[in-house]
Amino acid sequence: MDLLPELQVLANDEADPASRERAARALYARLRQMGPGMILRVRPHTPHHIIDEAIQKVVIKASLGTARFRGDDERAARAWCNKILQHYVVDYFRRRRRQVDEDKAPVPATAREQDPFVERDLRTLLERLHEAITRLTRPRDLETVMHNVRVHLEARVLGADIDTQIERWAKPEDPEDTTELRRARDRVYQYRRRGKVAACRALAALEESGEVTAEEGDLLRRILGCDEEELP
Repeated sequence: MDLLPELQVLANDEADPASRERAARALYARLRQMGPGMILRVRPHTPHHIIDEAIQKVVIKASLGTARFRGDDERAARAWCNKILQHYVVDYFRRRRRQVDEDKAPVPATAREQDPFVERDLRTLLERLHEAITRLTRPRDLETVMHNVRVHLEARVLGADIDTQIERWAKPEDPEDTTELRRARDRVYQYRRRGKVAACRALAALEESGEVTAEEGDLLRRILGCDEEELP
């Protein structure tokens, strides 16, 4: 199964639109067959949706811009596609590691005292929640969504107060300016609300798919405040 013919059509600025569209569709179809094997040999635990996104990235780069394929044999064609696939997947795992590291935090003593189950399994459950949010969120929005979720969890799990979070997440240029301070406070509350919505949506997806037990779902629902009224 060759990739070269389609890549050459897409790299040809003189090709007519219909030919380019057919080539893009054919390239996507062939990569859907070949791409998973190319990726999973190197990264066997890559989620299916990331594989598909990586394949789409190849088709986009092959079709647009100045970085299109310029080789003249099948070996070069496969190497070019594989390089883009691997870079996309490596970037995904790098982002995920960074976000998981940022989300890691000790469980507060108050939570441990209230429920020993929290100390044992909370981190694992939050990691599952993180993976669900990643699946449900468009890649370009993921950083913003996870920022909001972190603000929400910091308040809910670690008990951070609004003043601490203003200092960390929305510090005004002039803390003495009451207007700026009010706007900063509103931003933090907005981060919390949006983070709560994203986290509870991800929890609902985990519950629907059976990835968490009823007990685990109840625990996360309490921690996230999914059944409580919205924050001010």
